[in-house]
Amino acid sequence: MRSRSAKLSLTIVAIILGVLVVMQLRTQGRIAKSVSAQSATDQSTMISNLYDSNLNLRKEVDSLHAQLAEHNASFGQSDLTAMIRELNKLRIANGLSEVSGPGVLMTVSADLRPDELEDLINELRNAGAEAIAVNGQRVVARTAVAEAGSSVAINGIRIGKPYILLAIGQPETLERALVRKGGLVTYLQNTYPDATVAVLKRTKMTLPVYPAGYEWQYAVPAK
Repeated sequence: MRSRSAKLSLTIVAIILGVLVVMQLRTQGRIAKSVSAQSATDQSTMISNLYDSNLNLRKEVDSLHAQLAEHNASFGQSDLTAMIRELNKLRIANGLSEVSGPGVLMTVSADLRPDELEDLINELRNAGAEAIAVNGQRVVARTAVAEAGSSVAINGIRIGKPYILLAIGQPETLERALVRKGGLVTYLQNTYPDATVAVLKRTKMTLPVYPAGYEWQYAVPAK
């Protein structure tokens, strides 16, 4: 009896242990599945958030690149325009291009001395003339007015009367500087009473290019 009862007890214990093991395994499986599902969901959410963030950052970077390109393009264009404007000013000042504009035309039929012609040029410069020519010779910074026998040489070219000076600038200002009381026109009329001295305003004149050009042998840009 004891043997049979012991066997029955062992059998019941074994069954109970088996049921407990199966229940434990099933519980662990459900927990594992729950954890796996939860981890997958978290990972999916995280990946989705990262993708959205990267997409927004990429859009921001593209926007900044576009703004930078637009800024560089506008800066480059404005810089180039300024450089061209300055280059044109230098070409005008150095007589390297024809120029046109309003100003005055002065005619003197007297045999002027070099210093008298130079005084006329300086008077026009002081009155704001932006470009000057004398008998077809453009006057620039290196222009020299010299005596050439009984006449005058300008830019190394001999010229004679009548002297025709063209000056581009504000016509009224240039005219007033020449014809003012005690000015050069008065001086020339008194010095050469038989000569014709006339100053006429012009709405547009064209001055030629400085013929000699430039060749730099010693001067270089300073570092």
